[in-house]
Amino acid sequence: MSNYILQRLAYSITTEAYSSLSECASEMRKACMSQQEENFWDDWLTDLATSHSKFHDYLRQQGIGFIKGDN
Repeated sequence: MSNYILQRLAYSITTEAYSSLSECASEMRKACMSQQEENFWDDWLTDLATSHSKFHDYLRQQGIGFIKGDN
């Protein structure tokens, strides 16, 4: 799922598509929590802040942040 989101973002996706991608990100975050992969999520979100800052900001506005890290 992480690769799917990154691939969609790499193709200059518009902010209108952020809604569906944020649903994917939210589900991925839940899966990381249930599988005790919090570090994977936090690392992915950190990388996203650098590579796709607009989408990262959108996620933060939606309340989708770090699991273990500082939000």
